[in-house]
Amino acid sequence: MATPIPAYDEDEKTLSAFELSWADYRRGLRTGVRARVWPESSKWAIRCGTLQEVHAILETHREDFEAGDKAALIAALGYICQENVPPPYWLADGILAALADLAANPETSLHHSFGMERIYPHPSARNKKRSRKARADWKTKLELYGRASVLIHIEGMKKTQAIRKAIEGLPVGFRTAFDWYNEVDARQQRFLRAWRGEKLHKLR
Repeated sequence: MATPIPAYDEDEKTLSAFELSWADYRRGLRTGVRARVWPESSKWAIRCGTLQEVHAILETHREDFEAGDKAALIAALGYICQENVPPPYWLADGILAALADLAANPETSLHHSFGMERIYPHPSARNKKRSRKARADWKTKLELYGRASVLIHIEGMKKTQAIRKAIEGLPVGFRTAFDWYNEVDARQQRFLRAWRGEKLHKLR
């Protein structure tokens, strides 16, 4: 079945012999359609955001990184992989600096160099229990936020009512769940404002 994705031009065909992602990125610049096709199957995907919107999200990650959050490097790296765009130089330089730190300091770890302890504490022998709890809590936060958001935005529930219903079956009480919802929502709203091109206000 034909796809709505434009065919490669001659330059893109040349690039595809090296890396398909290079050809796909150039096609996106040429046509405005950022897409990927998996040659071994009939699978394909189109990214709907404009480059301006992608840039706005990356700028939000950059602000987090420049404020001291090294985990923003991993978040931004995952995002550009999804969007099939090259890394901005702040991201490339930050990753190279973290890898240099890793190479220069035998006592550090990849986990530490990229600041992943806050969300995913390293499961060392000394803090296995805390690590497991932090990882489980993060998973629960996202599940809670997803459930409550559907109840609020699709079913029209008030936030308090939605959170009380959303925690059913989840290992969290209402007061903590209320704080967790607000925490995740504040971050989500920040990225949504960036996506819409609205002026960003740093979270305190």
